[in-house]
Amino acid sequence: MDVFTYDMEINNLEVMLSGDMAVARVSTRHPHPKAGGDDVYIDGKYMSVLMRQPDGSWKLYRDIFNSNVP
Repeated sequence: MDVFTYDMEINNLEVMLSGDMAVARVSTRHPHPKAGGDDVYIDGKYMSVLMRQPDGSWKLYRDIFNSNVP
């Protein structure tokens, strides 16, 4: 965390809701070295599954990330 600036870009692609479960799919891009030089280009996608709690709040249940960069 000390060597990168995280200018994270998050794009919501899709949110689906079914009862007490929600699925969110997003794409991301980030970070940049603080000392200069070439950016470390991370381009990927996340899928998160959230579960509604008894108090009505939503909590992360499962999460997965896949890179678009070889």
